[in-house]
Amino acid sequence: MMMAGVDEKPLMTTSPVFGASTISKQAFVFPTISNDFENPDFFLTSRPMAEELQEVIYYLSEFKASKIVTPFKGTSIALSKDKTRFFFGSREGRIGVAKIDTKETILEIDLKEGTIWTIALCDNDRTLFSGGCGGIIRRLSTSDMSEISRLIGHEDEVNVIFISNDEKKLFSASDDGQVIMWDITEMSPKPNVIIKHNSRIVGLDLSVDNKYIVSGSADATASVYDLIEQKEIIRISNESYREYWSVKITPKNTWLVLADGAGMLYLYKFGTWELSKSIKIHTRVVRAITATSDDKYIITGGYDNDIKLWELGSDNDPITFEGHTDFVKFLLLSDDSKIIYSMSDDCSIQMWKIPPCKNSSILSSQKIDPTKIYVGCQNRQSMYTFSNNKLGKFSFNNKFSLEYKDLTLTESVIGILNPIKDEFVFIEVKNIYHYNYFYKSSSLKTNDFSVTFINPLTCETIRSEIIALYQVCSAIISHDGKFLIIGEDHRCTIFFYDTLIKYHSFLSHKGEINRLALSLNGVYLFASDEQNIVKCLNIVNRTEVKGIKDIDAGSIKKMVVSRDNEFLIVLHTSGIANVWSIARMIKINTLNLEGVLDIIYVKNADYMFCLYETLIKAIHFPTFITSFEIVLRCKSVEFEFSNDFKEIYVLDEKGLMVWVNPLTADRFYTYGGLSPVNKFYQYLGKLAVSKEDIYDPAYNNCILEPFHINMMHLYAYLNKNSSLAQCIQDNCPFIISKSNYTALDICLQSNNEIGINILYSRIKQETIKNPMFLSVLQNSITRICKSLSEKAYKFLDLALSPSIDSTLGRYRHSNVPLPLFLYSSTLFCDKTIFSDLSIVSTEGETLQFFQTYFKLNMNPGANESLDLIKVLISTENETIFLSKFVKIVLEEKWKKIRSVLYIQALLYLLYLIVISCYSTFEGVFLLIFSFVLNVILILYELKQAISSGSDYFSDPWNYLDLIRLIFATLMFITDIIVGTVYSEFIIAIVLLVSWMRGIAYFRVIKATRYYINLIYEVILDIIPFLMIVLYSTLAFSFIFERVFRDPTKEPFSYFFYLSMSWELNLGSFSSDEYSTLMYFAFVLHAILNPILMLNLLISVMSNTFERVNSQVEVADSKELAKMILEAELVYAWNRDNIEKEYLYMIKGVEIEEIQDSTLAQVRNIKRKVADIGRNQSVMVENINKLTMNVNELKMCNSKNLEEQQRLLENQRNMESIVQEIFTNVKSRQVE
Repeated sequence: MMMAGVDEKPLMTTSPVFGASTISKQAFVFPTISNDFENPDFFLTSRPMAEELQEVIYYLSEFKASKIVTPFKGTSIALSKDKTRFFFGSREGRIGVAKIDTKETILEIDLKEGTIWTIALCDNDRTLFSGGCGGIIRRLSTSDMSEISRLIGHEDEVNVIFISNDEKKLFSASDDGQVIMWDITEMSPKPNVIIKHNSRIVGLDLSVDNKYIVSGSADATASVYDLIEQKEIIRISNESYREYWSVKITPKNTWLVLADGAGMLYLYKFGTWELSKSIKIHTRVVRAITATSDDKYIITGGYDNDIKLWELGSDNDPITFEGHTDFVKFLLLSDDSKIIYSMSDDCSIQMWKIPPCKNSSILSSQKIDPTKIYVGCQNRQSMYTFSNNKLGKFSFNNKFSLEYKDLTLTESVIGILNPIKDEFVFIEVKNIYHYNYFYKSSSLKTNDFSVTFINPLTCETIRSEIIALYQVCSAIISHDGKFLIIGEDHRCTIFFYDTLIKYHSFLSHKGEINRLALSLNGVYLFASDEQNIVKCLNIVNRTEVKGIKDIDAGSIKKMVVSRDNEFLIVLHTSGIANVWSIARMIKINTLNLEGVLDIIYVKNADYMFCLYETLIKAIHFPTFITSFEIVLRCKSVEFEFSNDFKEIYVLDEKGLMVWVNPLTADRFYTYGGLSPVNKFYQYLGKLAVSKEDIYDPAYNNCILEPFHINMMHLYAYLNKNSSLAQCIQDNCPFIISKSNYTALDICLQSNNEIGINILYSRIKQETIKNPMFLSVLQNSITRICKSLSEKAYKFLDLALSPSIDSTLGRYRHSNVPLPLFLYSSTLFCDKTIFSDLSIVSTEGETLQFFQTYFKLNMNPGANESLDLIKVLISTENETIFLSKFVKIVLEEKWKKIRSVLYIQALLYLLYLIVISCYSTFEGVFLLIFSFVLNVILILYELKQAISSGSDYFSDPWNYLDLIRLIFATLMFITDIIVGTVYSEFIIAIVLLVSWMRGIAYFRVIKATRYYINLIYEVILDIIPFLMIVLYSTLAFSFIFERVFRDPTKEPFSYFFYLSMSWELNLGSFSSDEYSTLMYFAFVLHAILNPILMLNLLISVMSNTFERVNSQVEVADSKELAKMILEAELVYAWNRDNIEKEYLYMIKGVEIEEIQDSTLAQVRNIKRKVADIGRNQSVMVENINKLTMNVNELKMCNSKNLEEQQRLLENQRNMESIVQEIFTNVKSRQVE
């Protein structure tokens, strides 16, 4: 009963029984699947970088391949309700029970009837039914597999059994062509035949509601039986006369799925029995089918060793799961339809987590001639095409079939869709030729052209008007729908859209204007003509800004403008795209887009999408790197974005596809060359849990959305430094995630020094080729400053780089002090910001221009600004303060906020004057005035405490402020109410604390800031010394009390001797009346305290001075940062300010810099020469060593030869002696 080359018996699936689980190397465990990634709301919440990556890694770890290797070729499998045991039926005729956690077989029995084809559990897993080659259905006890009873009725092998939900009925199918229903509540039930076929029944399925049962037979028919009505509903025949191997009723009774031996799948509408689709899904027999609980997907397994996931009711290609090496025989699905469990003839059970929903789908399988797609305001519901005076609409309610309507337009027209109003504008095109035309001449005659507005839904004309034009060559509608812009012969005319009243005409070209583009802000219009002259026109000011010649790469195909209005991208027919700065109208880069069909710059991100025949590339601006790819199913001809930029519509040779825009995805999607997709997810799963470095370059251009991270992020987070280095070498894109972190940020936060070094090399290399690549550091500066990495200083040195703007003047004649720092909201700023430099052509002082290629938030009090300052204060990496970038940032911030501290310092100075005058002259006015100033200072401190929170108490100066405020208030109360009883002491305290606090304001002055830090460090360093001095002073006070006591006089108090000991430290003494013992104590004290201790104090202070002096720049910068933070906290209204600007620095070239540069080059040459010399010395030394080794070997060989000759000679001697002995013995025998 075996077919040649294949296993004859089909194995069917049962109802979903598996629960979800995690992967373990030790055991086959059921994972706890995170449902968060299935919920779009999960991605709406912003999370810290570490938490977000941890969520991703946890989710990906669930995709790791998991396998149980079985000792036999299993035929069927069942899972206990508590999900702790597997029950197996096998080809070898054995039934086994295995514990899942240990993978141990705990029970096994041979039923001695040949292959066991099917098993099923019931009675709370206490009873197991089996069927196989013996044709008998056995009822077994799962405790010991002892037989309870038999169900006899089939005349041949039993292939499939099912048990009803109430566990009262059992259904079985056999090679005898019968489906029998059994009442298993009876111990020996009688068979009840409900379906008969003319040949064996190899497929059987029971509907989830137990109302229907379907059978598939080798007689090429499938029967559907109604268990309620107890009658056959329909019998479906296979037109190709092939055996139905697998059958399935989807859980909601929506579809009937049949599959035959040739790998064909037939999908019928359940109830109407209409054949919806027939498709070849496997190359060989389809062995098993199951379906998800929502009826959206079916899963099939076949003899081609593959498992496929199909989306019902669509034309999408399936997801293929590859991994088995032999026939897939059995499939189970978890309760939540997230996990597939498969059994194969390769003696294994594998677990497959179903990947997230697909990021694309087929809208229409109707083949459409290449044409442009227009998308209206309702996105999918308003999609159109237009060609040959036919307007086509994709029918949303009819599987997006294209419905055409003829338009009554007599002339050739240019069609434009206004997405704001969802109406078409058709402009008449005439062949008109002008001769003897002079540029900007008013003699050119106009002609009447019709403009027709049509409703695309009804194809009715809304209105039609006549306008006077020279010629119609191109046309666009402004982004806000306000203007209709028409490119004519030699001029560009702008009309109000609603009235067609002329707004303005730009007569600035010498030929036909064939390409138009508009900046997103609606200010700049770009028009190109036949000579590739591109004019920048200011619509608001109605002026021509500048013209450029883009003539080095062929005719212009299309122009687009970046989202931030920084760049104009001019695409040529040759595939070359030149990138121009709009602010400066200079070419800054050239992109080779050979083979590109179309480009679109999206309005919601800094990406330009490029359509090729088989893929879409997304190029990030201004790094100009291809961040990710979307691999298309076949040759494509056109693409367009939805009006809200959430979807991408691709017209290809098979029809119309829709892709979820990766940049707006709200679910977990992956993009890139992922075929088969499960291999990619298994790779990610293995990467997430493996301790080894694993690397596959095939996935370098893949991206995970909506996190917008790629493999570089994952390698960095998992410390896979070898893989990180390899992917960088293979040009894996360096991208910024949706949460604004890069692989560099990950390495910085985890202190991965190796990863930081690898990424520094990559960033430096990219910066040399394109300085704008430094824009990737925009959100990393704070982490760089916080990092303890040795490369932090070098990263900051890259931040301020030479400007690539070649139009900036290089000389000046002015007295403006340099360096000069300026700010601009655009990457390439307007020349007007340099107006103070009086730039001239080739004379004057030589200038250098530097700039940041990322924006900085320099707004006082802004959260980003505060974060940076706090990091600079708290960082332990003091080398960053030596970088020019940090120094400039601090100085520029200081300029913005120093007025706050100046005012505060002046106010405090006034307070000191008033409180000092009150202490000397007293008076109620001075008391009240000092109290008013005190209240103002109290309010300021209160504001500081509220703004900084617990950080307020990290500054020691604030403690003095609190003490001063308390005692100053107490002084006012006691002097006004009580009088002067306690005021003297309180005033003294107030004066002491106030004058001590006043020292801090010397930090405002740069010249004295250093000394404040020196005083602070000296106080900290002197504390241990003072402890020893006080100890010795206290000891000598007790000695003096005994030595200097006069029994004849009244004794002094102990304080007298303590003060004597202290005064001796300061050199105050009188030894006239000292006795010998007194003098000895005095000398001993003088040696220890005034001489030894004070010299030690000088040494301590000298060391402190040297240390502070060596770190004067660091200390000065930290003090400056603390003052900046104190002042910025005042700007509470600015907290949410997110405006950023580019920083520009203009400085003169100093002779020292030239000399330093030359000396650096000379030193570099000397160093290289020295390195060469050292290498040569090492080589000579190695050669000498090799020579010596060779000589030693030669000597050893010669010695060995001599030894061998000696041994040979000895051997000959021994032979001769033996020969003599033998001769003598023989002669004696003869005698």
